[in-house]
Amino acid sequence: LYIAESGGATVRRLTPGGKVEFVAGSHLSYGAVDGKGADAKFKYPYDLTVDSDRNIYVADVTNRLIRKVTPDGVVTTVAGVLNSSTAINGTGTEATFREPYSITTDNDGHLLVGDKFAVRRISIPDYVVTTVAGDDLNATDAGSVSSFNSVRGLDVAPDGTIYVCDALNKNYYLRKIHSNGYVTTVFGTGAPTPFVESGLGTTVPFKGWGVAIDQEGTIYIPDQQHLYIRKLYLK
Repeated sequence: LYIAESGGATVRRLTPGGKVEFVAGSHLSYGAVDGKGADAKFKYPYDLTVDSDRNIYVADVTNRLIRKVTPDGVVTTVAGVLNSSTAINGTGTEATFREPYSITTDNDGHLLVGDKFAVRRISIPDYVVTTVAGDDLNATDAGSVSSFNSVRGLDVAPDGTIYVCDALNKNYYLRKIHSNGYVTTVFGTGAPTPFVESGLGTTVPFKGWGVAIDQEGTIYIPDQQHLYIRKLYLK
């Protein structure tokens, strides 16, 4: 198990024996320095994903960078420009990110990044950045097609469908990106309250940052407003 220690600016590993080890970064030492182990620096590593070769990809959100950590702890920047304020497609460090809060791996081994108002794909191994859905504008209408308020978590179902936790400023939804890029809302009313224990997807309020999908396709969402783990069955 790997952990993005956001406030501490490190990537850590929890061993099967319960020991926590540093993989990369130095605790409370902030920056954007590539290197090995403690010589590397992150600013706010908010999320991470691990590929089949045990490479770790980190969404270093405050630096606006995507970083790679090899199994032996070597950190390199694979996409993004330091402190960028736009979301421009391109290859590797020619591309820019606005706020890459979340990252996951799709079923083909490519990376998906939740970048503020858009979901971006980074192809592996050439690091070409493209936009899957959304845009670089402040699309606050979470009910519209291909717009997001702020992507704060995403995961991929066994069938390849992308689910996005779109959560900020009283707009809390779970969104679904169809294969043609069309975006629909499958869970949430937009508001965090009142408390509803169970019901149909778009009738249940929640407030949560994050989403996880198991091998059976069942979706789990942390509801921080009501201190619940929500389970969503798709029919």
